[in-house]
Amino acid sequence: MDAEELLTSATDILSGISKINSEQYKQRIDKKENFNFFSAIVSGKNDRQHIEKYHSNFIGYLLDPKSSHDFGGLFLKLFFKELRKAPFNIDNFPDENSLTFEREKLTSEGRLIDIALEEKGEWLVFIENKIRSGELKGQIKDYCSFAENNYKNSIGIYLTLDGSIPLSIDPIKNTSTKIICMSYLRIIQWLKICSQHHEVAKHPHVVNALNQYIAVINQILKNMEVDKNNIIEYLKINKDKTAKLIAGRFELAEALDDLTIIVRDKFRADLSRRLNEQKVTEMIPAELKIEISQGAYFVSKGECYGLGFEIKKGEEKFHYGGKGFQGYGNGIHINGIDAHNEIDLANEVLFRVYDNSEEWNKLIDSTSDQIMEEIKFKVLPKFNS
Repeated sequence: MDAEELLTSATDILSGISKINSEQYKQRIDKKENFNFFSAIVSGKNDRQHIEKYHSNFIGYLLDPKSSHDFGGLFLKLFFKELRKAPFNIDNFPDENSLTFEREKLTSEGRLIDIALEEKGEWLVFIENKIRSGELKGQIKDYCSFAENNYKNSIGIYLTLDGSIPLSIDPIKNTSTKIICMSYLRIIQWLKICSQHHEVAKHPHVVNALNQYIAVINQILKNMEVDKNNIIEYLKINKDKTAKLIAGRFELAEALDDLTIIVRDKFRADLSRRLNEQKVTEMIPAELKIEISQGAYFVSKGECYGLGFEIKKGEEKFHYGGKGFQGYGNGIHINGIDAHNEIDLANEVLFRVYDNSEEWNKLIDSTSDQIMEEIKFKVLPKFNS
């Protein structure tokens, strides 16, 4: 197929989809469908953080037997009860009151488990929560290895909006650590059962909180379904252009992959040089090394993280909120866009200025300044303490 013809069809289709999304967004504003209590929590500089963090916080709060909700292991007990039902059919569980809860539990591979419930050396029940992202490369497989090397029994839950299967491991073939693929519809079912339990139902403020969260999830699922159906209808109506796009989708995807690699590799190399120049003049200790890290380029390749920076001292490092050096380290922000989490938007910014040396250099300078500022005001105070 002619490259120009393919790109024209792709551009027309994407332009149409963008218009649909824009109209849908305006409708949601008119209907006030964006209102939820998570919007109050994710504010200011945190607007661009993954909403998964806040869903994990709330779900973890309920599952923690020692949490300030003061229901002990009740919510966890009812959660385990759901796992006994089809299609999960789990019949072996630890005593819910014997488990210790931890958010972002550090594994021996340096990964962070979203939600972990453990009985030292005996049990690990872990939840990996995915809403806006896909599985990191080898993530669930690594979690299983960690569980099997440190606990006699383990259950892993891969929680997504639609119950997707992780890329790194086959849940059916997995025998040692039982992996459950759970959708948020099952979370809704669990929360409804919790709100109807006699110990919970007599406390209206608790029931109201659970119902608010159920409403938040329902809205997310509804929006996802509406968006998908609108796009399908648009593709059907524009079937001639869609047919061309389908016929050339592999060639187009491969070319875009290669182009993005070229652009981002150049940005990473230029940014690294600029940071090294700045470090000489900014009085940062010589033993502190700044490295630009590169995750995958596309979610479709099994890893969703992009450009970020690490601060290393010998074998220790600040890494994406990890526990080395008090957990500092961050994704790179380009013109306010998180290039670590919002890969597609960041790729678009980089491509727009790629062949404009003046704008490209401005982007490098502003990004390096932001990184140096975070190092000076966040990392160094901890480093020197």
